[in-house]
Amino acid sequence: MKCSKVVFDHLITFMSVGKKYNELFASFFFFFQVAEKISLMDQYRLERERQLKMEEEEEIRRLRKELVPRAQPMPYFDRPSIPKRSLKNPTIPKEPKFHNPQHKKIKCMSWNDINLAINADEMRNGKER
Repeated sequence: MKCSKVVFDHLITFMSVGKKYNELFASFFFFFQVAEKISLMDQYRLERERQLKMEEEEEIRRLRKELVPRAQPMPYFDRPSIPKRSLKNPTIPKEPKFHNPQHKKIKCMSWNDINLAINADEMRNGKER
């Protein structure tokens, strides 16, 4: 930690004040240790990130050196191109099915048909209105 010398001087000052500041000193020392560990962890993380970045840049430099540019051949514009016949079989078109089969149609019933069905059901069961 950059300010560890200053913090350590403050700790010595707290120690010299007396016994009533022992708890304050202990908590201050604990927080100082925690701050030191956090700062070390940050330093390790930053160092690791810097190292990874350097490795990536070195890898990119190496790949760029290995990269050999290859020219694409120019197409011939002076002679016409003849299309080649495909080796695949041609597709056979199918007619779309726009009509619904008869068995899937929903039959609409009129109110008269509904009343007749209810009356027939009541007659079978022996009930009257």
